[in-house]
Amino acid sequence: MLLKNYDKNKLNLITDKLFSRIIYDKFDFIGNLKLKNIESSHINCVRMFVKNDITYYIKIADPRFPENHYYSEVLGMNLAKTIGVKVPKIVCKGIYSINPKEKVSFLITEALNGIPLKYFTDLNIVDIYKTIKIISLLHTNMSPNFGVINKIDQGYIKHKDYFQFIEDVFTYALSKNKFEDYKDLRNEIHSLHNIVGNIIFLNQNNFHFSHKDLNVKNILKENSEIRIIDWEWALYLDNETDYAVFLKSIYFNTKNNYLFKLGLNHILKQNICSKDKLFFHIAREIIFQLAFTDIIHKCEFHKYLRMSIKFFKFSIKYHEAN
Repeated sequence: MLLKNYDKNKLNLITDKLFSRIIYDKFDFIGNLKLKNIESSHINCVRMFVKNDITYYIKIADPRFPENHYYSEVLGMNLAKTIGVKVPKIVCKGIYSINPKEKVSFLITEALNGIPLKYFTDLNIVDIYKTIKIISLLHTNMSPNFGVINKIDQGYIKHKDYFQFIEDVFTYALSKNKFEDYKDLRNEIHSLHNIVGNIIFLNQNNFHFSHKDLNVKNILKENSEIRIIDWEWALYLDNETDYAVFLKSIYFNTKNNYLFKLGLNHILKQNICSKDKLFFHIAREIIFQLAFTDIIHKCEFHKYLRMSIKFFKFSIKYHEAN
């Protein structure tokens, strides 16, 4: 069944706001995907249609590339429903409805062959999981010219010439004001540090988490509120180990933020980064899922963390022995 009935006026409105034009032609619920007019600078695309008086948004990407961002404006509303669609070589695919009477649900598929991986009803876990999957596929595209910014006392911004995460000017600027226009944010960053501003905005094609649109973020839904996570990639000194770092802790409650930091620090202290990059990615993924799951208490978190560390250390030894 092909989706042919949609409101063209609303479609133009939403696509004009986020992207220059539609990059795919037809979407089939069976999982077949036909793309046309692929633009390298617009890998992602949103298409909206209306069916039975319900407005749906489809987020799609060129299967040749991992998706660098998922559609966020719909997530920023009262998310209602997601129908998982098996699409090869794409981590997660869904149809987003904004009918507030429907429950939130996601179907995450593996990157290979569209095999279902896990089914969640918790939007927090879903976004954490798929964000990690996306970023882990994109780390090789990070601009080699990017330097990390250190926020010193009293807001002084210092540019570093080596890769080590401290804090991003982009986030610092956002913390000062609520920008509704992309140009205003860009001007603010340039006023803070013009070199950093040039690095962030001139290398956007490689630096995927410098957002051209302020709405394009990793958005989570907690109860009736929308929470935002910004991510940074960094090389940990000379170990060539990349990792994601949570920036805006103010968007999450104390418990979640504490568990996240505790788990990440514990992982780093294991001196495993230089041993096995895959181990670090998987262990970090577990940390995020545990930390942002409300049903896991502090004592349980420590237990699962120790079990995970023990298991993956064994995996490394087994891998090295064979």
